[in-house]
Amino acid sequence: MSENKLPPHDITAEESVLSAIMIDSDCIHEIPELKPAHFYKRLHGEVFRGFSEMMANGVTPDMITVPDYIVDIDMSWLLGVVALTATPHLVSNYAQIVMDKAKKRDIIAAAGEMAAVAWRDEATVDEALDTVSRVLLETVVDDTKRGVEPIRTKVSSLIDIVTQRAAEGGGIRGISTGYPKLDEITRGLRDSTLTIIAGRPGMGKTALGTNMMERIAKAGKRVLFFTLEMSDEQVVYRLSAQMSGVSYMDIEEGNRLSPTSTRYANVMGAMGQLSEMHISIDDTAAIAGEQIYARTQREMAINGVDIVFIDYLQLMSSSVEGNPVAQVSAISKGLQSLAKRLNIPVVAIAQLSRNVENRENKRPRLPDLRDSGQIEQDASLVIFIYRDGYYHEEEEDTVAEINVAKNRYGATGMTKLGWIAEYGRFTNDIKVTDL
Repeated sequence: MSENKLPPHDITAEESVLSAIMIDSDCIHEIPELKPAHFYKRLHGEVFRGFSEMMANGVTPDMITVPDYIVDIDMSWLLGVVALTATPHLVSNYAQIVMDKAKKRDIIAAAGEMAAVAWRDEATVDEALDTVSRVLLETVVDDTKRGVEPIRTKVSSLIDIVTQRAAEGGGIRGISTGYPKLDEITRGLRDSTLTIIAGRPGMGKTALGTNMMERIAKAGKRVLFFTLEMSDEQVVYRLSAQMSGVSYMDIEEGNRLSPTSTRYANVMGAMGQLSEMHISIDDTAAIAGEQIYARTQREMAINGVDIVFIDYLQLMSSSVEGNPVAQVSAISKGLQSLAKRLNIPVVAIAQLSRNVENRENKRPRLPDLRDSGQIEQDASLVIFIYRDGYYHEEEEDTVAEINVAKNRYGATGMTKLGWIAEYGRFTNDIKVTDL
């Protein structure tokens, strides 16, 4: 770009906004999104700010009142603005032009910031990419959306939605977990919500997460999985095991997998299915919430993301200093914010405290969420996993209790799923002992 070339702007549109307000001051209420910072010419922004303050104080901007509010204003210039005789009912059009030009200037500034971080020798590629993702997000976010709107506007749009859903025969609102009995309680995994899957070590909480991922991906949804404990290779082995009916160990070590065997064919079939699924994996250890946000936004822009899974919450890093409770609280709040800002479901796996082991009844309760009651507060859904057979060797360990202990959008309750430990698979049929 030439050094002499001016940034995008439209002086006529800016003056037309001011002219329309001088002609009919009430039209300012039609452009609540417009801010003084959107104007390229500083004088125009200051005059618009003055007009807004006058209207807020019940004073109509005109040739007599304006000089009292805007000191040292050039009256001949103001007369020229009024002489434009802009059309008040087109003020929204003028304002949109002003805001569009401002957004283009923001894009140019963002490009400069992204280039600057790329030029820094000390910046890693990941740091540069995370900065680029953040800057792009801040640039494209619609910061002109009204914070307040009349309820009739929302009711009008929801009437159409409810009518359409009624015509379709109803159904769950969120993404299906792939387990109908669980969906009956949760009503699906909703956009903008945080779901916690929690249990003691060995209960199968990661397995439930990956089983849900598999079923959600098979339904055509795009899944992004942040695995802080397993490598991406281990995730593929785990998914292949639960899909093929061949144990993780056998797949990893190649045990009893003759190229002519049915078991080998099942594993290859599972891996073939996996390669066609929309599952993306990030195995960065101790990843921070800000990085998850930036990388999810980047993946949404490139391939699309319908739902995010994180394994697991307590392994995430936090910029908050202090004890584990403060750190986990900050992470939990960050994940809730992430779900809301990106308008997708976020599912995080979490550990339970050791207090569970000190009770005779080891079924989890909400106070057992490790390190922080903030998790309970932030989550829309809290799902606990408990297997009686894990604690009692005399019982067959083939059934898991799935307890929805918190549900902000519906009922709580418990259902049961079949459990096949060898493959790390949860099934809808609790009597199933083989695939």
